Amino acid sequence: MMAILAAVSAYEAARTRARTRASIRHRRALGKPVGPAVYGTEGGEAALVERIVSLRAEGMGYRSIARTMNAEGQLPRRGRWHATSVKRVIERAAA
Repeated sequence: MMAILAAVSAYEAARTRARTRASIRHRRALGKPVGPAVYGTEGGEAALVERIVSLRAEGMGYRSIARTMNAEGQLPRRGRWHATSVKRVIERAAA
């Protein structure tokens, strides 16, 4: 019985994966966005990106910048700033 349930589960997972990939291909073909917008492109985010970049230029580390932004209440769209998210914002701003 467990083997049958495992097989059905694997089949459903494969179907879901195929539908998701087909949907992504379709959205790309239509020129529609597939994922969330890059941070800094919505609302007042550009000012926050500039502030993060300037703090880095002043010599602050990624973790220190994250702590500063969190302490000031300048939070990203979801959750809190982390060193990795600060690094990504800076790398994308430089590109």
